[in-house]
Formats: sequence, C-alpha cells, structure tokens
Amino acid sequence: MGSAWIWLLGGGLVGAALRSQSGEPRPAPPVERPEDQERLRQWEQRLQQREAELEQRAQELAGMSPDQALQQLLEDQRIRQRDQIEMVGRRHWEELASRQISQAMQRVVVQTVAEHSLSSVALPAEDYKGRIIGKEGRNLRLFESLTGVDVVIDDTPGSVSLSCFDPWRREVARVALERLVKDGRFQPNRIEEAVSRARGEMEGALLDKGRQAAQAVGLSGFRKEVLEGLGRLAFRTSYRQNALEHSQEVAWLCAHLASELGGDVNVCKRAGLLHDIGKGLVGQSGPHALLGGEFCRRGGESDAVSHAVEAHHEDVPQRSLEATLVQVADAISAARPGARRENTQQYLQRLELLERLGRELKGVTDCHVVQAGREIRVFVRPDLADDEQCVILAQQLATRIESASSHPGPVRVTIVRHFQASAQTG
Repeated sequence: MGSAWIWLLGGGLVGAALRSQSGEPRPAPPVERPEDQERLRQWEQRLQQREAELEQRAQELAGMSPDQALQQLLEDQRIRQRDQIEMVGRRHWEELASRQISQAMQRVVVQTVAEHSLSSVALPAEDYKGRIIGKEGRNLRLFESLTGVDVVIDDTPGSVSLSCFDPWRREVARVALERLVKDGRFQPNRIEEAVSRARGEMEGALLDKGRQAAQAVGLSGFRKEVLEGLGRLAFRTSYRQNALEHSQEVAWLCAHLASELGGDVNVCKRAGLLHDIGKGLVGQSGPHALLGGEFCRRGGESDAVSHAVEAHHEDVPQRSLEATLVQVADAISAARPGARRENTQQYLQRLELLERLGRELKGVTDCHVVQAGREIRVFVRPDLADDEQCVILAQQLATRIESASSHPGPVRVTIVRHFQASAQTG
C-alpha cells in the first residue's frame, strides 16, 4: 500500500511537470501600471523556478525504486521537522536569555554617577589663596609641578579647585593641599613634604579600598598584592565610569547569571571582580585582560578565575561557561544607560597619549599634562640633559606630538631641569 502511494506521488509530480510544458494558457494578473508589470515579471520568474524544481524532482523520483522513494520522503520529513524544532528552540533560548539578563539588571542597583575631573578643597579664610599662590606664584608653580594638577583659584569664596584627568594625581594633590591648609605654612620645603606624605598615605589606602570592595561582594581569601591592585581601580576610569564600581557591578551580575545557568558562582564572582585589574597595573603595556589574567595567576587565583579574566575580551579563546558569563556581565554593565561617556573617553585617551610621548624621551623622570591638554611639562634628570639638550628635547617632543595627535590647537612643551644640592654638617 505504501509503495502505491509513492508511485502516485511520483506520477502526480511528473504530471504537473508535463502539464507545465503543454503550453496551456495560465491566468495572469491584469497589467495596468509599470509596477504591475514588474510584479508580473517577478511572478513569472518564480513560476518558472518552481516548474524547474518540479521537473528535477520528477526526474529524481522516476529513477528511484519504491523503497528509495520512501526513504527520500522520510528524510525530507525529518529535515523539515528538524528545522521547525530548531526554530522553536532558538526562540525559546532567546526569550530565556532576555529574561535572565533583565532579572540580573533589575537585581543590581547601582548609582549612575560619572566621574568628574575636579576636586574642591575648603579654605578657612580668603587670605589662604594668597598663601597658596606665594610670592610671584612660587608656591603655586611648585605645587603644580610636584602633583601634576592645575590649581584653579577664582572668585569662589572659601575654596579652590584641583583639575586633573588622572584621579590618582588629583587625590594626592587634594590630600597634600588639605594638609598644608591645616598646617597653615606654605613654604617650598613644607609643600614637598606634604606631597611626599600624601603619596605614601595613598599607597597605603589601596589595600583598604581593595578589602572593602571584596567585602562588599562577599568575597575573601585574596592576597595582599591582589587587594592592592584591586584598590588601584578606585582611581581609574573607563569612559568616565569608575573602574572599581564597575568591577563590583560585574561581579554581582556574573554571579546571578551563573546561578541561573548552572555556572560556578564563586568563580564567576571572583573573576567578575578582578576582570579589569590589569587596567590598574603600573609600568606594564599590553591588553589589560591578558595582563590581568597573568597577574591573577601570580597572585594565587585559580586557573578558572585567571582564564575568565584573560578571556573576557576574547584575547584568548574562551573555554568555559564562566569566561563567557564574565564577558556578558561586562557588556551589560557598560551598556547601562548613563554609565559611560564616549566623548570624554576620547579626550582622556588624547591626554594619556601626550604623557606617553613625553615619557618615551631619554632622561625623562616624569611627565604631566596640564591646562586641559594645552601644556605638557616634562621633568628630566639634570645629569643626563644640559640646557642645550633640553631645548632639543622640547623641539623633538613638539614634533612628535604634532605628527601623532590629530587634535587641533597648539600644545606648549615645557622641559623642567631641576637641580638641587644639599649638605649636612657632621
């Protein structure tokens, strides 16, 4: 009985193909306008294509035995059903993914506050502004050269502002200036001492900030160097988004996704918290994901956590669900409305480029970009560069900046060669 049906099916297909060649007239839609003519042409092309497919199919069936035709028919049905199942499965997983991401975002409550580049220091009296400036601006120039920030002294009563794109330098300057204000004596040696002590205090505060971040997401067991590297993210920004707050957010998002999708929650939370730790490493170049993964391995983190850190930007192939979830959580945090500002990041990248070009010169000890990128101050070792070489270095750096930076407007290059000798009686 099954064979008879197969032969009837084959005969029907052959008959349809033969009738298509018999020249019988077909009804055609009326042609009244140019667009109707185009529609008719497309309709005829589809009809011809269908007739060709039917003819080919009839030839295939004509050369088959009943058993072969039956197997072919069953295979066609399997393919059609598999495609339908895949379509339903794709829709199901897309709905599931959307639902899980929405739930993760709703459970994590964060403040939508972008980092700014100004800090304010309160003054007990207006005459302190004159003390900060000093005779002929001597104190102000020394303080700005040591900290690499701009001190904005205007008509605002009872305060001065510190401007710098680098949060670390701005915070060091704030701590140092508050110490000077409390002391009340603005002298060159006091200024140098205050800045030096502020840097030491800030280095010590890194461990506390890292420990607080770990406790905020419910994690422990980090080594000291890992906590310090984590704390340094508190003074880093990415598209004006605070890097440490972003890392905590990624840790919570990643942990929620892992609990819903069967991943290792502890690995995801640790990797989410540490995923951008490479951005805070000083003196190292390369993709921050790879730097962070290697730093985590040296810091005693497991291979699962280290791999998730190094693979969250696909610098290495992802080989675990946890690595993929870190990447997803990172993208969710970055895409949150108000989290990032593209134009500000371009401005910061330009300032970082200027400082990097200055530090590449021979004999340079430090480099600060001030005045919103309109001036770059380069400090050189006096034993490696004399006055004539300073002039040459200034011209070289100006040429490099002009060729490397596309931002319009002039940039003033200042080479600082500070020589100081001291002696102490026995």
